[in-house]
Amino acid sequence: MAGRFNPDQAALVDLAKTAERTGIDRATADTLMDWAKEYGLPARNDIGTSHWVGGDHIHIGPVNHIPVKGP
Repeated sequence: MAGRFNPDQAALVDLAKTAERTGIDRATADTLMDWAKEYGLPARNDIGTSHWVGGDHIHIGPVNHIPVKGP
C-alpha cells in the first residue's frame, strides 16, 4: 500500500479497515464519506440497499462493506 495513497488517504483507509471490523453508526459513516470526498478517495453509500446480507453499509477506497448500525 506504500506509495498508493497520500498520508491523509492512508489514514482514512486505516480508519475504514477498523470500521469494517467493528461497524459504525450513521453519523460516523457520514463523516467518513465526507472525508473520502475531501481526500479524493472513491466512496459509496449503500445505506438502505438490500444487496448485502450484512445490511446497511458504506465503501471507502479499497475497503468494502463497512457495516452501518443504528440511527
